[in-house]
Amino acid sequence: MKRTNLGLALAAVVTVVAVAPAAGAPRTRTETVAYERASGAHLSEDVSVDVAAGEMPEAAPMAREKTVSITLEDDSGRPIAGVAHQGDDELGAFCGQTEAPLTLVSRKPVHVHVYSGEGCSDVSVPTAGTVAFTFAR
Repeated sequence: MKRTNLGLALAAVVTVVAVAPAAGAPRTRTETVAYERASGAHLSEDVSVDVAAGEMPEAAPMAREKTVSITLEDDSGRPIAGVAHQGDDELGAFCGQTEAPLTLVSRKPVHVHVYSGEGCSDVSVPTAGTVAFTFAR
């Protein structure tokens, strides 16, 4: 009888370990949104103009997500300048992709201004492409 109970106990432990997620493993989720043109112009290091030339790509964070990494891929294959915002709060500027995850400041959607003009070690000339938002807990 003791062997049977021990066998059941070991089976239960093995099942729990197999089902439990790895400790410390980040949980991520990616949303990809298309864009058709620039939504702003970067005129110099200190001057940017946001225009309503088209919809800005955006994605909303879910509960418990704390950061977002963004990759901007243009159909031209060239690096494109972008700036991420949540409402009126700027999260960060980037060229092609964020260097590190950006910290979310609210549950508002994250939107990206896709910039044409000076930037990305040359000139940012967006045509059409996608923005991938990778949210993490």
